Amino acid sequence: MTTPTPSSVAFSIGELSQRTGVNSITLRAWERRYGLLKPARTDKGHRLYGPADVERVVQALALIERGVPLRKIRPLLDRESGINSVEQDDDAQQWQQTLLIQLESGQLPKLALNLQELFKQYPASWCRKQVMVPLFTDLASHEAAAALEALLQAELIRYALRYWPQASERKKQPGVQVLGGVPTAPWRTLLLALELQQKQHAVQWLPGDFSLNALQHMLVLQPQQRLLYCMDGVLNTGQENQLMALLQQHPQLWLQGTAVELAFAGHERLYSEA
Repeated sequence: MTTPTPSSVAFSIGELSQRTGVNSITLRAWERRYGLLKPARTDKGHRLYGPADVERVVQALALIERGVPLRKIRPLLDRESGINSVEQDDDAQQWQQTLLIQLESGQLPKLALNLQELFKQYPASWCRKQVMVPLFTDLASHEAAAALEALLQAELIRYALRYWPQASERKKQPGVQVLGGVPTAPWRTLLLALELQQKQHAVQWLPGDFSLNALQHMLVLQPQQRLLYCMDGVLNTGQENQLMALLQQHPQLWLQGTAVELAFAGHERLYSEA
């Protein structure tokens, strides 16, 4: 990346935030903790940015969406080939292609069997990060996106209902409840719940859209219950402040998703991808 000089920079950190949707606090954290940005400075020390910084933040967002931890993003961005240098497992690409073909052709029985085989052969964490998240991402630009996403999500739910441990096989009190806020899709929280369940956690998946107010009530009603709250998109200032207050008041709360990864980078209660 070429660091802009003060004479060539057109905007401040506030405008960079507006152009990328990432708040200024997060941009500063990316600079301090991970070295993702290297802004020029005025004589008074104010940060100055250029178009290359916008592109760098956009690429960082894309890598986060693909499951790359923040600590691994800087080396990828510093390569000449940038984001395109991220290698993807050949097996994962084959699985994506197979599932997409079956979705597009309406072969739902085969799709169900392949989902079963996928989660049987590979760890749920690999299935989530290497196959399902990239597949849903690709479907978002498909001409039949709404239908195909709904079909794939329905088959994932049917798979989970069929192979999820029965109540008699689980502890009476779930070890962790997994739930999502607007605009997090149910398939994201379901995949996380499957991953935790495979890691021998007692898990309860709660479908639906839980607002921050609903989350607050859940925490009060269940003070001993661990909750993993997933939220994508970008938090506004009010949401960020509300969620920070909940983190401070309720030690049983953990977070996951692009929105909280952006707002609370490095926080000790972000769900680890490791």
